[in-house]
Amino acid sequence: MNLFLREMKSNFKSLIIWSVSFAFLIVVGMIKFAGTSADPALLKDVINQIPAFVRALFGFGDFDISSLIGFYGIVNFYVIVLAAVHACFVAAHTISKEEQEKTTEFLIVKPVSRNKILFSKMMAVLVNVIVINAISSICSILVVSAMDQTKNFTLDIILMMCITFVVQLIFLLIGTTIASLIINQNLRQQEVR
Repeated sequence: MNLFLREMKSNFKSLIIWSVSFAFLIVVGMIKFAGTSADPALLKDVINQIPAFVRALFGFGDFDISSLIGFYGIVNFYVIVLAAVHACFVAAHTISKEEQEKTTEFLIVKPVSRNKILFSKMMAVLVNVIVINAISSICSILVVSAMDQTKNFTLDIILMMCITFVVQLIFLLIGTTIASLIINQNLRQQEVR
């Protein structure tokens, strides 16, 4: 029984849905730039009227949103938020799934150590995060390149997606920790009974 492949198979449908959601967010976000780029001076005036703390709250504090890469920076802020939610959710769900489905005992009686079980599950989660990041990166590069074929923004996009990946890893660890703490708490409560 290969636990890694089992986890990948069980998360495949979710991975497809999340991937399509990320691609959709990027495409729709950049289409908005096409609609607003007709009059960049008007857009700058409107943005400058918004208080600085509100601009920072919505992720476009110092970005020049009249430029293509500046506008993509704002879209990437929302990609980062969605990627963090995805990483935390997938990690927590994968770790706690065996406890919820009452299959923990089944896994533990197999000739596989707990460390190997956890390692296989975490590798599946990491692959999910990497796939989401790769799809977002490729979609971003394709969409931004299609909108402005005179400049190459690939390096800028890759740097932003590296930041996204670091945030994903942080929230992956947070999701894993939360799920582990909840499982340990549930086990302690069961032992008391």
